[in-house]
Amino acid sequence: MKWLINRPKITLLFFLMLTIVGAISFSQLPQREIPEFSPPIGQVTTVYPGSTAEEIEQQITVPIENELQQYDEIESFESVSAPGLSLLTIELDESVENTSVVWNELSQSIQSVSGQFPDASMSPSFNTSVGDQGLATYHILFSDEEERAAIEDVLDRAADDIRSYPDLVGLDVQGSVEQEVAVNLDADLLEENGLTFGQVIGALNGEVELTPIGEWQDDNQVFPVDLNNYATVEEMNEVPIGVDDEGELLRLQDVGEMTVQWMEQEESVHYEGESSIALTFTLASGSSVPEAQAQLDTFVDQINEALPSGTEANLLYTQADLVSELFLDLAISFLIAVAAVLFVCSLGLRPGSALSVAIAIPISLSIGSIIMPFLGVGLNQISLIGYIIVLAILVDDGIVVNDNIERQLREGKSPKEAAYKGTKEVFWSVVTSTIVVVFTFFPILFLPGGAGEFIRPLPLVLIGAIIASTLVSLLIIPIYRLWREKKRPEDKERKPAGLLGSWFEKASAGYRTKIMERVVRRPFFVAFGGLAIGTAAFLLIPFIPIEFFPDSDREEVFIEASLANGTPLEESEEYSKSVEAWLADESFVDSVSSFTGTNIPRLFGSDGGGEESENLVNFLIYINKEDIEAREAMNYWSEQLPDEFPELESYEVSIIESGPPVGAPIAVEISGDSITDLMDTSSEVQSILLNTEGLSTLMMTLEQLLILIKLNWTEMN
Repeated sequence: MKWLINRPKITLLFFLMLTIVGAISFSQLPQREIPEFSPPIGQVTTVYPGSTAEEIEQQITVPIENELQQYDEIESFESVSAPGLSLLTIELDESVENTSVVWNELSQSIQSVSGQFPDASMSPSFNTSVGDQGLATYHILFSDEEERAAIEDVLDRAADDIRSYPDLVGLDVQGSVEQEVAVNLDADLLEENGLTFGQVIGALNGEVELTPIGEWQDDNQVFPVDLNNYATVEEMNEVPIGVDDEGELLRLQDVGEMTVQWMEQEESVHYEGESSIALTFTLASGSSVPEAQAQLDTFVDQINEALPSGTEANLLYTQADLVSELFLDLAISFLIAVAAVLFVCSLGLRPGSALSVAIAIPISLSIGSIIMPFLGVGLNQISLIGYIIVLAILVDDGIVVNDNIERQLREGKSPKEAAYKGTKEVFWSVVTSTIVVVFTFFPILFLPGGAGEFIRPLPLVLIGAIIASTLVSLLIIPIYRLWREKKRPEDKERKPAGLLGSWFEKASAGYRTKIMERVVRRPFFVAFGGLAIGTAAFLLIPFIPIEFFPDSDREEVFIEASLANGTPLEESEEYSKSVEAWLADESFVDSVSSFTGTNIPRLFGSDGGGEESENLVNFLIYINKEDIEAREAMNYWSEQLPDEFPELESYEVSIIESGPPVGAPIAVEISGDSITDLMDTSSEVQSILLNTEGLSTLMMTLEQLLILIKLNWTEMN
């Protein structure tokens, strides 16, 4: 340390380089509202066209579930078997460290099981990107079906263009009517040529899902080698599907026809009472919100240019606005911290010393940011909270070193001796205090699961900045004080430091003589008295509310509800309009978006999605935060909805929580072999919970028995 203090130019140049590197590192950190984390949740989706829910369960879902049973790493899995679709949601145990390896093994196992599936079924798709964050949501309003068709044509072309934007990985379109490829087969021609429906579908799937036959590799990249496959409907009608009795090649067009047609409408979206198509864009992993939003602005401008006259994509929500607010808050906090340090330190330190303590703040933050990219830490709510918290801690070491150097100078030491000896005396105290603080936050790094991954940036920022602050205090501040004192006239009288230095010295003398002397005379009384008071404070714990993460200051409120099973989309849409009008009538509501037959866009921390059906009536409400808080609005609607709309089979009012997505505060799982017993037991549990004080929302996944009726026609008139 003495060697560095005696060579100030080298030391200052070294710290200057570190500060510049840290500033560059800080400016290049990805910016997001919340940390990027990957919940251990995956989804397996298998499509089996034309199948019933019972066939899906027995032929698709059950084989996959049997395969999953052998994996100890799986915490739980849930399945939904619907007509034509099997959906399984898998959650791994939080103790699993290398989840990518487990997901890869599961994917291979499921693919091997798929060999037992019917020929007409599609290959299972495995998705583990359920934690992707939404970037922005737009609404495109339209007035008639012709306008909607023109909008959908533009969006179909734009879906391919989004791949050219590296920070955007997904575009979810809601409220549109999709096109489907239909294969119409002639039963007589199939029988005449000895073909079955499964053989035809299997041949078509084989052309759509070609596996690369090999690969070609150069120095930088591996290129899969594919065979040419069929891309258009016209080409697919030429697909060989077999041979006839004479050995002639049979093509699809010989026994049927493939066409493109519009599907029946399965969902609808409204914004402020008008028909709309909602566009939700997803961030790519590792991307930064400002750069992604800049790319999205360019992409949306291209869409607006191609849309029919009088229509445009209007922004409803963007994460970029929230990120801008976060950095504005950080800038304000930083300026307030520096100003407060200058003012407070000037009361007890010389102006130059106070300035050195204040300057140590940005230097420490900058140097502490050097390691953040290597630790995968970006700028988000949690890391910015860490930066704000550490502002108050960074000044401690600097004040201690400054004060001890000042004491050495007042004792008559030379500037160089005072700088060296004053720092040396408190060296181990400063280092020890730093170690204590570091190890206070260190255990947070090992919190398991999604909560640990979510909160991890906080201790990393604190530890990095505190260590940097210690280095600055032990090296930069002594050099600065040495430089300042050399410029000070030797014969100038050294008065008590600070604007209130004299008063502080008097107060210190009074504290030493009047208080500390009495404390020393009664050590056991003071020690046990302090222990008793501290222990008694624990009695307040039962009166402190417990919550996983505090409420976020957001404008969004979600209402997710459903009508009776089997309710057609037209009825659900009419009911949704009445609920939307009732919500919009509240004075504190700014806008209401309704999503009928589909889910609300997952703008924050997806929970993995769920099944969509025509009886869903969901709403995204933006409130005025100056008139009401989000939780207050949530509680209000939770009480009012069942009275105003008794036809709702289920409902849940929720807000965006500060933290990773978590499950329900209380979850009850009932399992058994008899569906009748399950229904009876669930009814009893529901009755108990509904009579429990403090319960606001109850959601049940088993509410109505679905009966499958099969008709076997032996005679047809």
